[in-house]
Amino acid sequence: MRTSLLLLLAAACASSRSGQAPAPPAGPGPSVNPTAGASTTAVPSADADPAAPRLRLPETARPVRYRATLTLVPDRDDFDGVIEIDLDVQEQMRVLWLNADDLTVRKAEARVEGKTVAGRVYAQPKDYLGIGFDPQLPTGTATVRIEYAGKLSRRDTGGVLKTQDGGEWYVTTHFEPIDARRAYPCFDEPSYKVPWELALRVKKEHAAFANTPVVSREDGGDGMSTVRFAPTRPLPSYLTAFAAGPFERLDAGKAGKNGTPVGVIVPRGTGDRARYAVQISPQVVPHLEEYFGSPYPFEKLDSIAVPLGRGAMENVGLVTFGAPILLVRPGEETQTFRRSQTSVTTHEFAHMWFGDLVTTAWWDDIWLNEAFATWMTGKALEPWFPQWKIDEQRVSIRNVAMAADALVSARRIRQPIQSNDDMVNAFDAITYQKGASVISMFERLVSPEKFQRGVRRYMKDHAYSNATAKDFLSAVSAEAGMDIEPAFSTFLEQGGVPLVTAQVSCGTSPRVVLAQERYFPLGSEPGPDERKQIWQIPVCVRSGKERFCTVLTSQKGELPISKAACSGGLVPNDGASGYYHAASWDPRMLQNGGKDLLHVERVAALDGLGALARAGRMEYS
Repeated sequence: MRTSLLLLLAAACASSRSGQAPAPPAGPGPSVNPTAGASTTAVPSADADPAAPRLRLPETARPVRYRATLTLVPDRDDFDGVIEIDLDVQEQMRVLWLNADDLTVRKAEARVEGKTVAGRVYAQPKDYLGIGFDPQLPTGTATVRIEYAGKLSRRDTGGVLKTQDGGEWYVTTHFEPIDARRAYPCFDEPSYKVPWELALRVKKEHAAFANTPVVSREDGGDGMSTVRFAPTRPLPSYLTAFAAGPFERLDAGKAGKNGTPVGVIVPRGTGDRARYAVQISPQVVPHLEEYFGSPYPFEKLDSIAVPLGRGAMENVGLVTFGAPILLVRPGEETQTFRRSQTSVTTHEFAHMWFGDLVTTAWWDDIWLNEAFATWMTGKALEPWFPQWKIDEQRVSIRNVAMAADALVSARRIRQPIQSNDDMVNAFDAITYQKGASVISMFERLVSPEKFQRGVRRYMKDHAYSNATAKDFLSAVSAEAGMDIEPAFSTFLEQGGVPLVTAQVSCGTSPRVVLAQERYFPLGSEPGPDERKQIWQIPVCVRSGKERFCTVLTSQKGELPISKAACSGGLVPNDGASGYYHAASWDPRMLQNGGKDLLHVERVAALDGLGALARAGRMEYS
């Protein structure tokens, strides 16, 4: 459990706006001392503390730019920070609301029309910081300056983290989805996408890294150095990142059309374990540039190995990886390790376009970031490493999604976000694997070439800004010459796996008679709504080399086929591209080990037949 937000009010002092990150307070600040219970201490007021927002910040003000300085000493348990936020105040306000978690505010003030206004910091529950102003802030521009302290955590998975390797301490960050508020008071929502200027005060012997290149390093007389970084492109708070400690940076050369500098950052003394990372990282970029039709969109691309870390995070210019993903001892590098690292690296680098260049407006569309990066990984690797049989991995991803999606309680991909827990829980197989499988199905429907043009259009229209699922589907629809949004939305807005029956009817008008229902394994207890679910399903069947497709928009439908297809066996899910279980398989297609099936179709058939048995529609033998 995280302790509650600590708020302390101190006397305000004048400050002026600066083009650089603000200077930190002189000397290290006092350590954070949490008060007991869920509330926090603040200067008493005759007025009742205002009620905090619920989930979303009010739209009375928007950030225009951030400037932040943090003092990071890895062997301490806390850090000091100063942040300046240039604001566009859209409505007169007496209280400015920001996100903050587990921070102790020492001083808050605003600079408005050349005057400094002291801020009153209200005691609030976690996640929010209220700063009151008297007189109230007028509409127009203002700059808020906040001095504060925060925690270096050894236990949490998000925020400003400290880990140990070889007896030395390191500081790294992980902010997605809502932990940037543990590093600085900010507008911690993805739609607030603005430039950041970061500076880090670190020990003279330590390295410091952030999203952008270093522009200066000044040594002080107190054993500390101040490292300033170039302003970022517009970023949401969750994509900012920094690191400090006895790291070493390995030069991986330059990559892509713009010659972007690429590096791999590792704990001291572990450089010999990063040879494959140094080799593969710059090679990923051109494959992604080729698909997106645009150069890598940021100033640098560093990967950093986090001691004891797990997973990876697509921070702009400073991608974090758990050390086991990037590092391996010489002589222990296996094919499995190389494939795993290449896949994870490609996934994270794909986010530099899908997620970082274009960011979802709110967390209900996080599937668009993660599903696309999952899908794009296979798209980039398939021609690059044909021996890895990436198409089989696509079917395996689909099967994983269907297993999770078979539950009556399975959530929809585009799940409404009503709490912080909903944000965290959205990072699951439904978002990643089901989302990627649905993308793959619709790519095949419109054609890979038209789908790619739609992706490029989407990137161009929303670069360095925010977008929604509707924006993405509109771009693809425009390039495809068909409106895919209604059909695609039936997979976004409801959970479950369709079960499609395809029966051949050979007469004067050869056709496949289609029907759909929701798949339920034995033991399910669906309600009336689940039993009545209908999707708009792209259904493609195959007979020999002939392929026939339609979109099944109702409970029943028909698909015309050729006379030749009537006499041959029918594959009910051509290329295993459809996100549905087939309710029956032509026995002829399963004879002799399914020799007439593509390998991916055999994989799908085995999974599908098992699913039918689990639903009581066929017997195990």
